[in-house]
Amino acid sequence: MAVEADSGAYSAAGNHGVAFAIINVGHAACSLKGYPKLQFYRSSYKGKSIGVTDNGGGEIFAKVPSRRIVIEPGATASFGINYGDAYNQGDPNGGPCMTQSVTASLPVRPHPYSVPFTVPLNLNFCFTDFHFGVTSIQLGPIPKTE
Repeated sequence: MAVEADSGAYSAAGNHGVAFAIINVGHAACSLKGYPKLQFYRSSYKGKSIGVTDNGGGEIFAKVPSRRIVIEPGATASFGINYGDAYNQGDPNGGPCMTQSVTASLPVRPHPYSVPFTVPLNLNFCFTDFHFGVTSIQLGPIPKTE
């Protein structure tokens, strides 16, 4: 499996989303159910840390119930993160609030070859008021939008 962040712009009225594609590069089908676990680097500033809410749809990407999906070889699944960028713009120190990457751990049974994926991602988490929502994993290259 490979995970990559979409460079396309998904935004509307101060709400933004980033799509992530999960591509099955193996020779066998695999199944996933649930939500990825996300860990941002950098993730804290002045004692506050980023929080992530499962089923965080509703701004750009829609809330979709979690269900088991089967990703055939060469096929793509996706999930998205939603966030607003106008909640806390009072701190002029944007640099310390910029993420540099996000690591996604997929909801699979742990085994010796389970590896989280890290992709570059630059977001100002102070502007999001330290909150992101993540959608469930869905079939297709882009999560369902509102």
